[in-house]
Amino acid sequence: MEELTDKIALGAVQFGLNYGISNKNGVTPINEVGKILEFAKKSRISVIDTAYSYGDSEKNLGEFDLEQFKIVSKFPETEGVPIFQFFNESCKRLNVSSLYGYIAHNGNILINNVKAWDELKELKNGGKVEKIGYSLYKPRELEILLDLGMIPDLIQVPFNLLDRRFEEYFDELKKMGCEIHSRSTFLQGIFFLSLENLSSFFEPLRPFLTHFDKRFPDMDDKISYLISFVLRNNGIDKLVLGVNNQSQLRQNINHLSNTVTDEYELNLSAIPEEILLPYNWPAK
Repeated sequence: MEELTDKIALGAVQFGLNYGISNKNGVTPINEVGKILEFAKKSRISVIDTAYSYGDSEKNLGEFDLEQFKIVSKFPETEGVPIFQFFNESCKRLNVSSLYGYIAHNGNILINNVKAWDELKELKNGGKVEKIGYSLYKPRELEILLDLGMIPDLIQVPFNLLDRRFEEYFDELKKMGCEIHSRSTFLQGIFFLSLENLSSFFEPLRPFLTHFDKRFPDMDDKISYLISFVLRNNGIDKLVLGVNNQSQLRQNINHLSNTVTDEYELNLSAIPEEILLPYNWPAK
């Protein structure tokens, strides 16, 4: 169990934003953030994932002692502003002097501003950051960045039962010494939506979701399977799990010991890429 918990990173987006299509709880209250962090420490979760653009997430995290955690944060589109300024502001909010990981919030930030990579390397060489890299949405971004010589120490990519677009790159990245973090284990909750309330936008997913519901009618079994699916992939170093409250974190950790190993075939080619990218989704 301890070994599995070590593969979990605490996602902090809900600490500053109302995030997720099935999130009915809104932004996590500050007192609940404290409870989550205490439980994470006891559970030996060592990494927290946040970002400059996650509302008050960094600021709320900074209200607590983060010494036992490795913090990964992301910087937004720079628009001519030096990355150092975003870095310094994030550290000020978090009440820390350095970060474990500092990565671009999306690949295009670096593709459109290649000098930003030199700024990242300066932060790393100056001992302010241990690992630099980028968070990605599409495999093409990774290909371009690698062609530009931007070899990451750490990347974050979506990976779940429906979205395996980056899997073919894992071996190559590991040979480069890259640490791989996965997100979107539950695809922002799409796996748990009621079929009756399914937007027409998600209609291509209906056959899969119908089958998934029949296969795993119990919510706990759904969660266990989805987490197990990611953890079984040896290419992934950390699975970023976002939670709204301590109870949710406890439940997710309990699911780690409930691993489900059965497999079933999916026709992933039938799923349009736009459905896998939450920024394309219609507003709630």
